[in-house]
This record gives sequence, C-alpha cells and structure tokens, in this order.
Amino acid sequence: MIKQTLISLFILVITVTPIAQAQRRQNRQQNQTREFKVNGIKYSVNNDNRSVRVSGSDVYISNNDIVVIPENVSYSGNIYKVTSISNYAFSGRGIKSVIIPSTVTDIGIEAFMRNSLTSIEIPNSVISIGHDAFAECTHLYSVTIGNSLRKIGSDAFRDCTALRSITIPNSVIEIGEAAFRRCSALTSVSIPNSVIKIGNNAFSSCIGLTSLIIPNSVIEIGNNAFERCEELTSINIGNSVRTIGWGAFEGCRELKSINIPNSVIEIGSNAFKGCCRLTSVVFGNSVTIIGTEAFVGCERIYSISLPNSIKKILDGAFKSCNLKSVNLGNSIEVIGNNAFSGCSKLTSVIIPNSVIEIGSSAFHSCSGLTSITIPNSVITIGDFAFCGCENLTSLIIGNNVNKIGKMAFGGCKKISSAVIPKSVTKIGDCVFDECSSLHTLTWNVIKLKESNEIGEKPSNNEYSRVFNGAPIERLILGEEVERIPNGIFYYSNIISVNIPNSVEEIGESSFSRSTLRSITIPKSVKWIGDFAFYECHGLVSVKIPTEFADEIERIFSGCENLTNIQFY
Repeated sequence: MIKQTLISLFILVITVTPIAQAQRRQNRQQNQTREFKVNGIKYSVNNDNRSVRVSGSDVYISNNDIVVIPENVSYSGNIYKVTSISNYAFSGRGIKSVIIPSTVTDIGIEAFMRNSLTSIEIPNSVISIGHDAFAECTHLYSVTIGNSLRKIGSDAFRDCTALRSITIPNSVIEIGEAAFRRCSALTSVSIPNSVIKIGNNAFSSCIGLTSLIIPNSVIEIGNNAFERCEELTSINIGNSVRTIGWGAFEGCRELKSINIPNSVIEIGSNAFKGCCRLTSVVFGNSVTIIGTEAFVGCERIYSISLPNSIKKILDGAFKSCNLKSVNLGNSIEVIGNNAFSGCSKLTSVIIPNSVIEIGSSAFHSCSGLTSITIPNSVITIGDFAFCGCENLTSLIIGNNVNKIGKMAFGGCKKISSAVIPKSVTKIGDCVFDECSSLHTLTWNVIKLKESNEIGEKPSNNEYSRVFNGAPIERLILGEEVERIPNGIFYYSNIISVNIPNSVEEIGESSFSRSTLRSITIPKSVKWIGDFAFYECHGLVSVKIPTEFADEIERIFSGCENLTNIQFY
C-alpha cells in the first residue's frame, strides 16, 4: 500500500512540474507585455488592457528636447490610449518642454518635479494633479490649466520661482496645501467663484502678490494661506468665508486695511500678526473668537470696535498695539492672557457686564488707563491683570469676583483706595505691590478658611504677604466679615482698623509686624491665632475681652511698647 502511494506521488510531481514551469514562463511574458518602452518613454498597461499610463523615462533628457506624449501608443500590434502620467514619471529628468495629450485625466505625484520646464499647458481632460507634480520647476513662468480640474494638489507648483501669473479655471473647488508656496515672482492670481477651500500655506511667501480677491464661494481660508505675501496691499474677502486660519495673513507687511465679512465666525491665531502697516480693521457681526496673537505687531491700529457677537479674545490678541480706544461689544465673556498688554496709549476701556474672566496680564502696562470698572459679571481676575497701569487712579471691583491673582494691580502707583468685595475666595500675593498711593483698603471678604487661598507661603515658611508693598494705613473691615485670615495683613503699614462685631476669628499672624498703634477686639471674637499681633512695635494700646487675659503673650508677643491693656 505504501509503495503504491509513493509511486502515485512521483507520477504527480513529474506531471505537474512542467505545467508550473510553463505557467511561470507565460506570466513573465505577460508581465513583459504590460510594461514597454516606445521612443524613450516607458508605459504601463492598465487593468482594462486598452489603456496605458506613462511611467517614466530611463534616460536623462537634454534641455533641447521636447517630450511629446501621444494620445495613443502602438506596441506589439496593440494600440493603447494614454490616460495618465504616473507618480515620479519624469521627476528630475531635465525636461524643458512637454506636450500632454487631451486623453490624460491624471497627473501623478512629483510627475514633473525639478525639471527645466518654461511653460505647461494642462489639457481640459485632466481632473487631478498630484502633490508636488510641478514643484521646484524654477524656470516655469507660464501655466494654463484646463477646465476640468477639481483640485490643485498639495505643493503642486511649490517653489516655481519664475511663475508670474496663474488663472485657475472655474472647475476647481479646492486649492491644496502649499500649492503655490514660494512662487516669489507671482504677481497676480485669479481665484474663480468655484473654489470652496484655500488650503494651508497655499500662497505663502508669494512675495510678488500685490492684490487679492477671494470670491464668495470660499468658505475656508487655511492656516498660513497667504503668510508673508509681503507686497500684498489689498485683500477683498468674500462673504461666505467662515474661518480665517491661523497665520493666514501673517507678515503681510504692506496690507493697510481689512474688512472681515459678516460670514466669518473665527479669526485664527496669528492671522494678521506682523501686518505693521495695517491701520483699519472692520469686524463683521458674526465673529465670536479672535485667536491668540491675531493682531500682534499691528502697531498702526489705533482704534477697534468689536461686534456684539464676540465671545472670546484669546491670549495676546492685540498685544503691544498702539490702540487708543477699544469697544469690546456687549457679549464678550473672556479677555485672554496678555490680550491688550503693552497697549500703552490706551486711555479708556469699558469692560461690559458679560465678561466672566480677565486673563493674566490682560491689560499689563496699559499705562494710559486712568480708570477701570470691573463689572459684577467678572469671576476671575488673573495674575498681573492690570499690573503696571501706572496712571490708574480709579478702581472699582465688581461684587461677584471670586479670585484676584497675584500682582493683579501691582505698580498702579496712583490708586489711593480699593475695595475687596465679599465674594472673593482666593487672592494672590502682592496684589497691590508698589501701589505707592494706596492708603485706604476696604476688606469685605466674609471668610477665607485656608491660608493657601490667600496666596503662596514664602520659602522661609512665613505667612503670605498679600498686601506686601502697599502702604495701606487705613483698613476698613466690612460689617459682614467673620474671619480675618492667617497672615493677611502681615508686614502691612496699617495704623488703624476697626474690627466689626461680625468677626469671630482672627487668624495666625494676621496683623503680625504691622504698624498698628491701637486695637479693640470685639466680644464677638471667639478665637485669636498665635502671634496674631506679633512684633507690632508701634502698638501701645489694646482693648480685649477678659477671656483672653491669659493669652496675651501668645497673641501680642514682641509688642515691646504695649503698655496699656484694657480688659472688658
């Protein structure tokens, strides 16, 4: 039985092997017929066996040669229709001129990249141009695009530094990313009313462009789309654009005015950054967000009026602009970090009753401001928010603020009085540092339970110095104050304070090392923390409830001039 099986297997092997070898020979022959070369141009047969794609050339083509791609090519008795030019087909082949037949529908990735082409006519049959198809053709000065193309691929004509003008047909709906990037000789471009999207970096660094009309069909202007078009003086943005991408017009140094249509909802970060000759910006009535540093470096904008649609001005949006007046509208909720910092010529600003948050350094160094009213809608005032507003004389803080950040009003040298509302739950260090005219403070905060709610403790473990650097002499405590927090008036210049009958607790080191001269502790006080009046060297007179008679040393340690203690 075993012998019979072995014989059968042997017969099968010697029968199948010649068949397999014949099949392989046939496959090789078929593959050879699917790729062929005619007149130096390589072709690959498509799956339909009736058409071919140009796959390249096996030799470098002389600059004097013209490449003519035929509509049909004959090989081995078959006639094939030429329908496409493959990826990398002629990349870097030295071609000076090429004729593309009207049968071609697709031009592949990097198909003609880095050639010596001077002009190109893309026939009406072409519906797709791959990315980098003509990139770095530095001699290319003339391009004609047929009227069937739907999208100009990413980087399609990037770094074609001799290209002077381009007319985009009205079949195109999208201009791809970096499609014409660094086409430095490009002085004019006609964008048809069919284009919906202008991709990221599409025309960035086209330093020869002087004017631009974006048609009403366009919905999106991509990131950095026209960045560093340094000679661009005029832009007309169509009334369908919804988003202006970040950096879209950054560095357009000659741009003098811009009208943002009512369709625009968002202006991206850096959108007009460095447009140093921009003097006029008109905002449409649908803009809700102005992005981070959107107008930084626009030093010739002196006035802005924002629509009521604005909800957020993001970080640094108008930083260091020479603004003299600002209208924030009536719906804005967030003024971001550094939004107007360094706008030293800004003399007045009305913060509407819609604002919830004023970010860190939002108005830092706005030295022209003389008065500020923070409305009741505001919950958070960020660190350094109004720091360096050295001519600020009037300050009103709304009665719903929960948090005041560190140095929020530092360096406001002309403020003489301030009121901290009862709504505050957190307050940072040195809030009024170097406010050299601040002599009167009204503290209405009802209760702060934890010392870390009033700033950070210094590294030497002393208590927070919230009012350090402020020469406050007169402290007024509100009638609803229940607790004076730990260390809150440590090292202050307070001479006098009236503690109301609402106060139940006086925290540790709360008036330590202050310049108090006398103090009356009301009977409502049930607890006084250690060293509450430690080393108050000017303190000479104290009136205190009898129940604290045995705790005088703990409370008033180091008050060597305290000679008059009255118990009641």
